[in-house]
Parts: sequence; C-alpha cells; structure tokens
Amino acid sequence: MKRLLEWPPRLVVAVLLLVPAVAHPSIVRVDWSGGGDFLTIQEALSAAAFGDTVLVAPGTYTGPANRDLEFEGKRLVVKSEQGPASTIIDCSRYGRAFYFHAGEDYLTTVSGFTITRGWKDEGGAILTQSSGPTIENCVFADNLSGYGGAIHAAQGAAPQIVDCTFAGNRAEYYGGAIYSHSSSPYVADCEFTGNEATISGGGISLKTGTVARIYGCTFTGNEAADGGGVYVGVFESQQPERDIPDATILNNCRFFDNTATRGAGLFVNSFSWTLCAYSVFAGNSSTQGGGMFVFTENGPTLSVQNCTIALNEAYHGGGIFITGFGDEYQPSVTTSIIAFNTEGEALFREWGAPASVNLTCAYGNAGGDEIIGTNILYEDPLFCNMYADDFRLCSNSVCRAANNEWHFLFGATSFYCGTCEAGVEETSWGSIKAMFRP
Repeated sequence: MKRLLEWPPRLVVAVLLLVPAVAHPSIVRVDWSGGGDFLTIQEALSAAAFGDTVLVAPGTYTGPANRDLEFEGKRLVVKSEQGPASTIIDCSRYGRAFYFHAGEDYLTTVSGFTITRGWKDEGGAILTQSSGPTIENCVFADNLSGYGGAIHAAQGAAPQIVDCTFAGNRAEYYGGAIYSHSSSPYVADCEFTGNEATISGGGISLKTGTVARIYGCTFTGNEAADGGGVYVGVFESQQPERDIPDATILNNCRFFDNTATRGAGLFVNSFSWTLCAYSVFAGNSSTQGGGMFVFTENGPTLSVQNCTIALNEAYHGGGIFITGFGDEYQPSVTTSIIAFNTEGEALFREWGAPASVNLTCAYGNAGGDEIIGTNILYEDPLFCNMYADDFRLCSNSVCRAANNEWHFLFGATSFYCGTCEAGVEETSWGSIKAMFRP
C-alpha cells in the first residue's frame, strides 16, 4: 500500500524533468555613454532574442551601427527610455534608420524616437516590405527620399503608424512623408506639417494596389503638384479587382493650409475607391480644387460624407473640382458643407463631369454656390468661429440634425456651441490669416 501511494509523485517529478525551461523575454539596454549592455542599437538587435525589448537610453545615436537597422525577422520592441525629445537617431544622410523585410508583424515595434537626416531612394527613414511593424510615438524630421520622404511601404507591407509627427520631410517624386505601393498602411492620430513632394502627396501618396486607413490625422502646410495633403491614385487604366469594402478610408482628419496645383487638401484619381468622412478642409490653396480634386474616368473614385470644406481657394472649384466622365462610378457628395471658400465655386465640374450630390449645404462661396443635385441647402451653416478653426455648428444651425427637415447632420462634427446670428463680413483670405494666424 505504501508503494502505491509513493508512485504518482515520482512519476510527476520524472515528467517535469523532461519539460524544457521556458525562456522569458528580457530587456537589453543600449547606452551610447557606456551605461548599458551595448553602445549601439544594431549590436543590441543582433544579440536580442525573439520577444525581447531593446531599451535605448537618451542621447543622439549616429554612425554605421545606428542606421540601416534590421530586426532579422525577430519580434522585438525597440523603445526609448524617455521619448522622442531626448532620443535621436541621426542618419547623417548616409542611410535610413530601419529596414523591415523579413516578415516582421505588428508586435514588432519602434517607439519613442526622433529620426532625422535619413536618406535613401525608397524610404528616407524607414522602408518596410512584406512586413507590418508598429511605429508609434516617433518624430520624423528632415528626411529625404525619392519615394516616401520618411516612410515607404511596399510589396504587401502593412505598417501601423500611430501617434507620430512628420515635419519637413521631402520626396523627389511621391509622398513627402509617407509613400505606399501595393500595401495596406494604417495611419492614426499623426500630424503632417511642412512636408513636400515634387509630384504627388505632400503628406501621403498612395499608389497602385494600396488600401489605406487614415484616421484622426492633421495635415498642415504640406505641398505637392497633386494632393498637397493626401494623394490617392493608380497607374493602371482598368478597375482593380476589389470591391468597395476595400476602399481607402480617411476619417476624422483635418486639412489646413496645404498647397498644390490640383487638390490642395486631397487628390483622388480614377480606379481608386476612397471614402472621406467627418473631415475638415480649410485654408487650402490650389489652382484647381482648393479642398479636393477628383478625376473620374469610368472607374471608382471618391465618396465624400459629412465633410466641412470652407475658406479654401482655387481658380476653379474652391471647394471641390471634378473632371472626367462616366456615370457608373461617379463621385458622390452627401451630408457635407461647402461654404465661404474665398476663391472659386463651391463645386466645379469640368466638361460637365458626373457627380452625385445630395443633402449638401453650399453658401457664401466667392465663385458661386449653385450645385446640381438634390436636397441642396443654400443657407448660412453658422459655424461657431471658423476664422479660429472652430467649425462646430451653432445650436440654431440648419445643418444640425435637429434643425432640418431630413434630420441629418451636415458637416464634420455634431458638437455645437450657443445660438449665433447669421451674416459674415466679406474679406480676403490673406487678411483673415493676418488677423488669426501670426
């Protein structure tokens, strides 16, 4: 009887001895001054094991082992100890900071760095190919490239870019800050300021095969020939093999003071399913399409829903410029406000280009308010203080769902202020900026 009682515990011990020990993720510390495990970031990346965190001390990291950094397919978190203000990767125009190309997924993370003076033909600061890392809380400043001044996503990449700032980056061709080709970038809560591209997408350029999600981003003072803020377009002249659920989506974004020849805020080309919703376009300047430029040619283009397009200027289409032909895939505008654009019509159709416009408010546009569509409101939307970038609606605005016969919200926001009086004194956009934007 005693042997029977002893036998199970001995078996358990034997089984446990056969189970290998589980390695727990560890922290590998980098300190350029000598206080860590390694002096350079690449040394730490190469030494780290799958799942480890590489923690980088404050300082400026430069030189060959602190640029063109590779994760070698390992799932790692590379994080600064004290954030981007005190932890800088300076590429000195000799290369880019990070290169992802070995299938790294969203759990592979770069967090809390300022990346500056990067230079490569594809992705001045980061190139990601066939991989989808997370890039968060980073500042990209003064990076240069032919395609994607700061970040280039290509060949099925799916980067998640969150809470980052892009300032003063430049691309010789496409995407002053971000360029995407045949990829699916997710960009959220980022700021794009003063980025430039010679051809398209001062802030972001999305090319062939790209399906992007851009949420809660602000585009200010970016510049390109087409799409000062964002460019969405393709090279092919045939419809991509995808349907509307795969549309590129811009939601809850703000486009201020961007410039372009066509589409200062947003440019959307043919064969590019795009939904722009709950976004504000103000103070943008272009020759054609101060707020938006849409080109439609027998292919899917742009759906505009609940957008506010005000105080923009263009020779034609202060609010929206549409060109092309083909009724099947005509762009649509609904539950939006196009008001007080200081030069150009509310909506201009070159050569009678098709468009479906419904439940839209057009008022106070310097080049005229007349829009061909249904349920068009020609009344002052009553913004709370548009000259201070406050595009909430006054409580008595007809654009509030509670105050119109259709019970729909017009414009980008349901938040409102108190009762306002109608009537706006006419003035030039230059004088407005002089008063409110020092």
